[in-house]
Amino acid sequence: MLQSGLVKKVIDIAAEKTSNLASSLGADSVSNSIKEGSTSLNDSLSKAKGRTGITKLNSTQVFSSMPPVKISMKLLFRARGNAHKEVSQPLKKLIQWAVPQALSSDGMLVNAISDSDGGGSFLDVLLPSTTPLLIAMEYKGRTYKPMVIESITDPITSPTTQSGDYARAEIDMVISTLSALDRKDIGSLYQ
Repeated sequence: MLQSGLVKKVIDIAAEKTSNLASSLGADSVSNSIKEGSTSLNDSLSKAKGRTGITKLNSTQVFSSMPPVKISMKLLFRARGNAHKEVSQPLKKLIQWAVPQALSSDGMLVNAISDSDGGGSFLDVLLPSTTPLLIAMEYKGRTYKPMVIESITDPITSPTTQSGDYARAEIDMVISTLSALDRKDIGSLYQ
């Protein structure tokens, strides 16, 4: 605010309002003192314009976090003999792995009320749904695990057979580790 001159504008507005109030109450000497104080303060603040408190000490980069590793890929499926087994079923399985295993149809409050007879556990009420499955991927001699499918496309405009199965499909998929990887994790990938 100092660098942009915004503090000066705020002080000017506040001083004007206060000075007007003092004048309307008949305290002209107070009104003049406010105007003089405002001018003096603004002169001091104008010296801060264009300056910053950043130094080499307080601008040193600090490592504070790291996101999980994401791997983007394009999967190509093409039917050679049986489009249902070679394209549609594998795509269906991948999509099933990408979505939660089960989502509760009711909220926590409804679950708590319906569980008032004590039939379920506290966790069933608090966390009624189940997460997507964890997967592993082996590629070029490296095993990535545990991972989760973060996003996947369903290529509904792909060519289909007479039975409605995809004849071929091009799928964009992003998988992600559950946490950031460290040196030990990278070492275990290359075993």
